[in-house]
Amino acid sequence: MLLAGCGTAEPSKEGSAATETAKKEVVLMDASFPTYNNIDELANQADLIIEGKILKSSFKLINIAEEPADPNDEKLNPGGDISDSPAIPYTIYDVEVQKNYKGEAAEKEIIQVKQVGGEDQEHTFKVEDSEELKTNENYVMFLATFENSPASLLNPVQGSYTVEDDGTIKGNEKNQIKIEMNNLLKLEQQ
Repeated sequence: MLLAGCGTAEPSKEGSAATETAKKEVVLMDASFPTYNNIDELANQADLIIEGKILKSSFKLINIAEEPADPNDEKLNPGGDISDSPAIPYTIYDVEVQKNYKGEAAEKEIIQVKQVGGEDQEHTFKVEDSEELKTNENYVMFLATFENSPASLLNPVQGSYTVEDDGTIKGNEKNQIKIEMNNLLKLEQQ
């Protein structure tokens, strides 16, 4: 992951003192994610597929390099000191599982899901084409799971779909994979 550019957010036209202090530096993050051609590829790559409701979110810098079993063993830790790895900005969402289609998660269980990007006191970190998940909204999520870290969307464009009030499932406008409830029900039966 690479930090690609930055700028300053524009203040609102009111120009109040509170607005002036709200200026944040926008940092565009260049990240590469695998992309998928169809629902089968997406579902096969996911460890966990759920419908979930976003309860709350927080911002955190995470060093995703895992602690090796023995940091002094060259075979187990060929890259050297993991403290040299950069921390990456993430938004961490608390998600209440509404329905599980694949993987290990119980209905009403609260899991954490991370998404690259977010905001701290001074910066807004953005990944191109990524859509921020919204509190109190329902999403179908295609996730990779990890032992010591929140689950991750498979990618920022194809990893989440909004579930509308009428049950319609809507993806990111840049996502060519369309899904319907019957696609998810087939996954659940596998």
